[in-house]
Amino acid sequence: MSCKYCEDRLIDYIDNRLEPEELEKMEQHLNENNECKNEYISISQVTSSLKSDSEQIKVPSDLMAEVRNKINIPNKRKRTLFYRRGTWVAAILFSFLFVSTAVATNGFNDVLDWWKHVTEEQQQRVDQNIEHGLGERVNLEAISNDIKVTITDVIADDLQTHIYYEIEDLSGHQHYMVDFHHTGTKIRSTNENWSEDYDHDNGLRSHMRLFSDQENVVKGRLGLSPLATEEGTISLQLSELEKVPSLFEQDENYETTPIEERELFSGHWTFDIPVKKHPAIVKDLNIETEINGNSVTFSKLTIAPTVTTLRYEFWNRDIDEQIIQYLISGLEAGSQLYERDDFAVGGGGGSSYGNQYFDIGFESMYFTQPDNIQVLIDGLVVEISEKKQFEYNFEQPETFEYLGTTISIEDITLGNPTTFTLKEEFHPNRKYETLSISYLSDNNQAGFGTSSTVTGLFMDASGNVYDIEEYFFRMKEFDQPRFFTKENSVTFYGDNDVEMVKPSGFEISGYTKTMFFDQKVEIDLR
Repeated sequence: MSCKYCEDRLIDYIDNRLEPEELEKMEQHLNENNECKNEYISISQVTSSLKSDSEQIKVPSDLMAEVRNKINIPNKRKRTLFYRRGTWVAAILFSFLFVSTAVATNGFNDVLDWWKHVTEEQQQRVDQNIEHGLGERVNLEAISNDIKVTITDVIADDLQTHIYYEIEDLSGHQHYMVDFHHTGTKIRSTNENWSEDYDHDNGLRSHMRLFSDQENVVKGRLGLSPLATEEGTISLQLSELEKVPSLFEQDENYETTPIEERELFSGHWTFDIPVKKHPAIVKDLNIETEINGNSVTFSKLTIAPTVTTLRYEFWNRDIDEQIIQYLISGLEAGSQLYERDDFAVGGGGGSSYGNQYFDIGFESMYFTQPDNIQVLIDGLVVEISEKKQFEYNFEQPETFEYLGTTISIEDITLGNPTTFTLKEEFHPNRKYETLSISYLSDNNQAGFGTSSTVTGLFMDASGNVYDIEEYFFRMKEFDQPRFFTKENSVTFYGDNDVEMVKPSGFEISGYTKTMFFDQKVEIDLR
């Protein structure tokens, strides 16, 4: 960022941490400076989006690799996006754990059963849309170096474009999927296809690997921005595919491969895909209500063939205790339940001068279009401000105290990058669930950044504790489960010409807690 004024204040502004006088100056500055305003919009959309970095959760086998691959992860070296937004990590965790697993029931024996069920539901929706003329079965094929790529189906609406594909190894038993990290995937003619509002990373927004019971076939779904016109041609060019493990490999020690260590397979697969966009039904609601003592507005319901999205908005007026998000599990229409469905994508969130908003994705109600719905609200997540700064040279293991909990830094390896593990003691009465941590750096360490992987556990309302890896897909068995972080594997790196980089300490700005309740909000759609 070239603007020094914004560089010093923008993240605090997004986090609602500016004093009233500074807040007024910042809003005036953004109104007068388009470059800074665009930077603000870009950062707030990325950091508050629920389609965020699933590397924050370590769960079994191949699934989370695919969940991560379906999400467009911004470059971690962007200074403005580091750790200051740690509170949103908690929001993402809660959203994913409480809601995306809503389809998991006691009838599934393992991850594979659950993943197969998710894929079957996806295919049923595709078939239903195509049957009603709301999608196209294209079956376009291209073969290169004994690898056949087939574009099977396309569903496009006002919220997004879904392209379904299959990749078959004709000469062996390897498994490949689309390289979602952009080096091997290009979408041409984007200026003709995408509106400026949605043109991020050449229109490519998400990726989801689907279950396949064929030995050498990988199935997947690409999520693209919506077309700017009613009809168009998407030119998709693949020059590299990513080698992935089979869904049937049972490897207890499987770890997600870092992006820089991925194994790629070169070839040339090109498709000109005809696409017709189908309109969504938009209901402007402006329903103001009170949830757990706070004012919330349900402003818009968008019913599209691929997903139904509900937008809600609220203000955070308490600087010391801010609502991160509400836990909304579904929409009821008579006896029909439309569960929250983050796999359908279509959602997101952001900030607009202090006003928080979220677009939550649910199963599509395009074919039913009910007259009334009830919004099911299970609770909310808050961040409580409780600042404490720790100076530390990262030369040897050390322990610290925060809110009666012991925090230790261990397994330190100095260099560029420097790596270490931050461990948090767990006890049933621990005051916090997750922390918002920023790592401090000396002024001479320009260009530093951090990335991390978080693991933890669940505790239910009765105090029973569950391992995240074993119970991740059994959330509906639990009464009011909360996620507690236990271990954070951190990588701290600097510019390439720096031999060694390390933090000079760390700061905890606050912590998150979940509050549970049961509330329904009725909305008349007529």
